[in-house]
Amino acid sequence: QQVEDGVFVDLPWEYHTDYRLRNVIYPMFHSLPLWMLKTMGVDYNVAVRVCPYVVHALLVILSDSYFWKVGKATVGKQATQLALVFYLTNRVQNAFLIRCFTNSIEQILTVIGFHYYLKLDATLTRNTLIFTALVSLQFMMRNTSPIGWVPLLFIKVFRDGAFLPFLISAVLVAAPIVLFSTFLDSYYYSGGLEGLEWTITGLNFIRVNVVEGLSKYFGDHPVWFYLLGYGPAMFTVVYPFVLWGMYFFAKEQLQMRRSPEMVYTTVFYFIVFSLIPHKEKRFLLPIFPFCVLALGYL
Repeated sequence: QQVEDGVFVDLPWEYHTDYRLRNVIYPMFHSLPLWMLKTMGVDYNVAVRVCPYVVHALLVILSDSYFWKVGKATVGKQATQLALVFYLTNRVQNAFLIRCFTNSIEQILTVIGFHYYLKLDATLTRNTLIFTALVSLQFMMRNTSPIGWVPLLFIKVFRDGAFLPFLISAVLVAAPIVLFSTFLDSYYYSGGLEGLEWTITGLNFIRVNVVEGLSKYFGDHPVWFYLLGYGPAMFTVVYPFVLWGMYFFAKEQLQMRRSPEMVYTTVFYFIVFSLIPHKEKRFLLPIFPFCVLALGYL
C-alpha cells in the first residue's frame, strides 16, 4: 500500500480531506481502545502499535467460529473440517486477514452475514435485522461489498416472498446506520460540528475512481486476470479442485432440489469484479471462505 501513503505520508490519500473517499467506521472502531490506553496513561509505543492488531484478531476469531457454523449448515461437518485446514493455512488468506484492512472486515462480515442469511424466511425476525445491519455496515465501509448479496436478495424476495421484512428492516436498521455513518464521515472530514459539511464518501468514491478513472493508476488488468492470474496465485496447486468443487457442490445441491446459494454469490461476485479493470488479490477475500468450503466438500 505504499502508493496510498506516498503522498501525505501520515495518512492514506483516500482519507485526506481533499478526496474524502473512505468511511471512518473501522478507524473509529480502532480509536476506542487506543483512547482507553491514553485515558489510563498506558499508551506506550508498544501498546499503541499492538492494540489494533489485538482488537482486529478478536474479530478474526469471531469470523472463524461463524465459518464453522456456515460450513456445517452448507457442506456438512466433515467437509468443513477439511475446509478449515485450507482456510487456516492459506498463505494469501493469512497475509491479508490478520492485517487491519477493510477487505478483512469485508470477509468477516460476509461470513457472519451468510450465517444469518441462511436463517431468513418470509417473516421479520431478529435474524433479518442482524443481517440487514451487517450488510449496511459492509456497504458503508466498502461500497462494492454488497455485490455478492445481490443474487441472494433476489432469491429471498422473489422466491421466498421476503420483500416486506426486508423493507421494514431497511427502514428500522439500514437507514439509521447509513445516516449515522454519513454523519460520522461528515464530522471527521469537516473537523468537527462547527462548519459541518455533509460528506457522502460513496459518491466521492464513484466520482474519483469511476468517472475520473483514477483507479487505473493502481493497475489496469484484463477481464480474465482473476480467473487465470490471481485465482491460481491465491489457491496454488488446489485451484483446479476449487473450481471443480464449486461445480460439484452446485450440481449435487440442484439434484437434491436445494439452492446452492453459496455458489450463486461466489460466481456473481467473481464475474462482476472481473469486469472491473483494477484488480487485486485482496478483493477476492469475501468469497475465499466459500471457495474453501467447496474444496472441502469435494
